[in-house]
Amino acid sequence: MFNGPDELDPDSLPNSQEEVDDIPASTGNANLVNGLVVPPGGCIRESFLKLYAPRAGAVDILFTQDLERESFARSRADSRVKDAASAWSACMGKSGYEVSDPMNPGKELNLTEDLSGEKATAIAVQDVECKKRANLIKIWFAVESAYQHEVLKREADTLKRAKAEHHERIRFAESLVK
Repeated sequence: MFNGPDELDPDSLPNSQEEVDDIPASTGNANLVNGLVVPPGGCIRESFLKLYAPRAGAVDILFTQDLERESFARSRADSRVKDAASAWSACMGKSGYEVSDPMNPGKELNLTEDLSGEKATAIAVQDVECKKRANLIKIWFAVESAYQHEVLKREADTLKRAKAEHHERIRFAESLVK
């Protein structure tokens, strides 16, 4: 019963701490442990709702991850990275590896098994050599870093709020376990 009954419908669970607080214990649907009502979704859901429930004016909990994805996507679409990736791809092609995605050449080459075998090792060695020749890592790092700095500058105020809210959550969580 740690995670709730198997037949529990996730859509029936409350979406906010306020909804949890409004559920009367006398409904007969409550689970009891040592005479205390176990909230819908159990202790894990209650702790999540207490720590991460949306609050008016709060920064979205995924905001920083969204910024990371934004800078990565922008760097990947940047002509300097595309040119370096094309040079890497051409280098790989000269060695018989027709690939276009420097993030995962093994996938394009259907290298799904024996990732430490002779074929995988040969591909990895060539991948690293071609990335060096194309200067792909340095170029991509510089481009993505520039986009990250741009995002940091643009979102500085929101990031300060997100940091303060994060520290507030940590203090609150610490207070719960003392």
